[in-house]
Amino acid sequence: MVLLMRELRAHAAQVPAGEGRGLFFLRKYRCACGGLLEAVAGSTLEHAFELSVTDAEPFTAILALRRHRCSSCGREQARSGREIAAAVPELVRTLNDAAGFPHSG
Repeated sequence: MVLLMRELRAHAAQVPAGEGRGLFFLRKYRCACGGLLEAVAGSTLEHAFELSVTDAEPFTAILALRRHRCSSCGREQARSGREIAAAVPELVRTLNDAAGFPHSG
């Protein structure tokens, strides 16, 4: 599982994402150009990764994130790279459920 999490994090780092700036309760998410990111209602941004782990057949993992659009340049991206990294353990759990692996808890 550790190898899978490492590979997912490496692929997730390639997803275009904004950056959170400011204190926790006043945090604003911004694009690389400096514009504010606004959520696009009812829209998801999906990224498919082809993954291969030793002793297993290659498979595709799909990371579905809320779509945000920059108010300045119009670029569509995820809200934060940190949030994507935080979603990796949940993605691994979902992949384990889909593969039928037993849970430890």
